[in-house]
Amino acid sequence: GIKKDLELPSEEELSRTRAKVAKYRALVASCLQHYHARDFTSKYGLERTAAALALNPENYTLWAYRRLTLNALSTDSPDLLTAELLFIQTALMRNPKVYSAWAHRRFVVQKLIADTGDVLTVLNSETALTDKFLSLDRRNFHCWAYRRDLLQFFPAFPLESELAFSQRHIEDDFSNFSAWHHRRYLLDLELPAAVSPLIADSPAAPLDSELRSVWAAATVSPGDEAPWQHFLCLLDAAEAALDAITVSASKRVSLPAQLTPNSRCWLSPLESVQLCASPLEQLQANLLSVVTEARGIVSLSDDVLAAANVTHWPRIGLASALAVLVRTGRSEASQELAEIAEHFKHVMPCPGTVDCLLGDKSWTLLHSS
Repeated sequence: GIKKDLELPSEEELSRTRAKVAKYRALVASCLQHYHARDFTSKYGLERTAAALALNPENYTLWAYRRLTLNALSTDSPDLLTAELLFIQTALMRNPKVYSAWAHRRFVVQKLIADTGDVLTVLNSETALTDKFLSLDRRNFHCWAYRRDLLQFFPAFPLESELAFSQRHIEDDFSNFSAWHHRRYLLDLELPAAVSPLIADSPAAPLDSELRSVWAAATVSPGDEAPWQHFLCLLDAAEAALDAITVSASKRVSLPAQLTPNSRCWLSPLESVQLCASPLEQLQANLLSVVTEARGIVSLSDDVLAAANVTHWPRIGLASALAVLVRTGRSEASQELAEIAEHFKHVMPCPGTVDCLLGDKSWTLLHSS
């Protein structure tokens, strides 16, 4: 029913709303008329769409009309692109989560770079803009996605500082999926050795750093899904390393040169692990260290979160690490994996629920233990 404290708009307010809607409809109709007439060479389209988008910035057709007009006019008037960035910023301040506005900004930035060649100035300006919007809403995934687009626009993007940027946001909010996802994107980039922190004199250092971030977040909030999802992605790299080891052993060849930096990190000793004689033994030793840490988080989560019955993510992380360890040939991990599978059967009797949590691969490994 209607809440008792809900106040219905007055007739005067309704009248103002109707007038605003009528104005918007008239503006859109006028814009569409010129759009269908292919009028892309006059500033009329920019003026009318600006008025309409000020009332409703989510009309993607009007943004498309502006792009066609800018394409036609900006060659003779380069200042139009700079003005357009300011206009988009104003629209985003009204609603910072409009897909069409962020997409339009990508177009304008690309065109501005192509027309002026001033990459550094545009980069500094755009990263400052995303800093501002993320300070207002640190989980604005539209803004995070746009920031990743900047990486593609600028080959010499300062990756080290961007990793630090994502780390700061993660430390501010361990539940920030967008920041964790941004970090995974950065780590997955295959960049030249000169700019990639994953291809360095100490290739294991980034893996240690990522694991420390996971353990820190999981210790503070063990039931939080975000850091464990990041952990599962790190384990994907471990599985890729294992696949490479298996292939090289079967074909009696060296490890493939195209092994990704993330996977290669697993084949160097972690800070707490000794150097081993072979890549397989090194991977096993690293995984054993990871399993030990995950066990500690599971124990902590049982103490802290048992009453709320939300301890599944630490066990999912532990089970996933154990599953990879079993694949390396350490069959003794199978018993612990079976115990976790039994635990899930009791607390989550519906297999579909566990399947959604674990993903097909890990759930299959649990059942096969």
